[in-house]
Amino acid sequence: MSNHKTSLCYVGNFPDIVKEHIRQDVCQNLSVEYKVEYNDYCLFHAPTVDKDKVEFDALFNKRIKDNHSHFEAVVFPVPLDFNHANFTLPLNFKDATFLSSVAFYKSRLKYAYFDQVRFNGFVQFHLCFFGELATFTGATFYSGAWFTGSHFKRSRFDRVTFAGETRFNSWVKFLDEADFGSAKFLGATAFDTATFESSVSFDEAEFDEDSQVSFYGSSFQASVTFNKAIFKGHLNFEGVESRDVFGDISGLSLRKARLEAPEKLSFHSVRLRPHWFIEADSRRFVLTNIRWETAKVREIKAKDELSSLEDANTATHCPTFARYRLLSIACRQLAENAGTNNRFEEASMLRRMAMDTEWLEKKASFRNWIGNAFKRAEKLKSRFRAGDFFIHGLYRFTSRYGESWAWASGVLLLMILMIFPLFYTRTNFQTCPREKPLAMTIAICASNDEQVKKSCECRQGGLGFGEAVVHSLTTATLQSVDYRKPTTKKGETAVILEKIFAPLQAALLALALRRKFMR
Repeated sequence: MSNHKTSLCYVGNFPDIVKEHIRQDVCQNLSVEYKVEYNDYCLFHAPTVDKDKVEFDALFNKRIKDNHSHFEAVVFPVPLDFNHANFTLPLNFKDATFLSSVAFYKSRLKYAYFDQVRFNGFVQFHLCFFGELATFTGATFYSGAWFTGSHFKRSRFDRVTFAGETRFNSWVKFLDEADFGSAKFLGATAFDTATFESSVSFDEAEFDEDSQVSFYGSSFQASVTFNKAIFKGHLNFEGVESRDVFGDISGLSLRKARLEAPEKLSFHSVRLRPHWFIEADSRRFVLTNIRWETAKVREIKAKDELSSLEDANTATHCPTFARYRLLSIACRQLAENAGTNNRFEEASMLRRMAMDTEWLEKKASFRNWIGNAFKRAEKLKSRFRAGDFFIHGLYRFTSRYGESWAWASGVLLLMILMIFPLFYTRTNFQTCPREKPLAMTIAICASNDEQVKKSCECRQGGLGFGEAVVHSLTTATLQSVDYRKPTTKKGETAVILEKIFAPLQAALLALALRRKFMR
């Protein structure tokens, strides 16, 4: 220890106005006794372990006892250990450096500021309660950091670097908004059994290739976002039987995330929604035992997904028609994921939703075209083509885009056994005996001799329903029946249409069956 100096404490590399503030609040009347790298420091701010630890500890404890709570830029050479402490004043450790361990056990901190702090030793906040605000903005945890069992109201961990083992488990609760934006996860991080009662942001966070972040048995009651996050390591969401990861009003966003190792991102036994995956390539995610359903255990529909996107204020991110296209792309990517992993029912459902989304886009485009026919006709011309609109609608109606064999077979049976037979009962046919030569029978009926013509056995008129069904079946199977033919252009047109549409519907049925049973 050197002689007392009259010079001011250097404090650290801060602007002069900040240094003056720290000198008044922290240095106070401490003498400048240490010189490090040509700069003068007081006992609190000297950046060295070679300072009087006994004197430092005594001075720090005296400040705490006297309700002084400002320790900005202080360099702690001794362990910090608080058990059952209750801090009602704002506890300010901004820009501090802890060269040894930090431990808070069952402590209550109303306002805690650890911004830009460097934690060189092990850090533990066990069963602590952060009453109003806890900020760790820009802090660095070089060793382990455990927040086991603690409760946070508002919390900020933005731009934090977690270099060692990190734990937010053992039923940690985030009661208000939590911010992990731009945080870096370099090692194992456990959020197991954590509860997020409000929104939480991991936007632009970076998950290093050695990171292993787990949300096993966690619960999100509001939105969780990973927008523009960088995924290199493992990230796992896994539900347990009595605890769903995503609650009734929660939501997930992976928009514009950079997925350098998408196969390391896994979801197991959780409820998901397709619109959560827009602007994120999900084709290589690990999806196991997924429930694609709404919070009320209802089947998801394209309309509901689009409504959820609109409610989430995504209109500020993309135009109306872009939302349709983004959802359609997300559904197709999820369907490809399911198909690659032999989850064919799931793949069928997701493909059908993608087609439904495109159908809704065409309907919305058509309504927009009608409402702005004069102002925006040219602009929407490329978006809407009547032929595409008709074919898309027909594909949707006849087989649910080739995904529902039950629907396709129902339409086929309705066509063959009901629609065309009813039409044939109301259309004139010439029906002749099939056991006699047709040419002879027709010649008799066409004779000019009235006596001969009386023996004509061909009859004119509509078919009976049973006979109409038989004719419909023979027509649908492309068989020619000479002894029973329509006598009007309307009837001939109906026969031609059945010969076209019945085989097409059968082909759609075959496609749907193939998609269901392909292996």
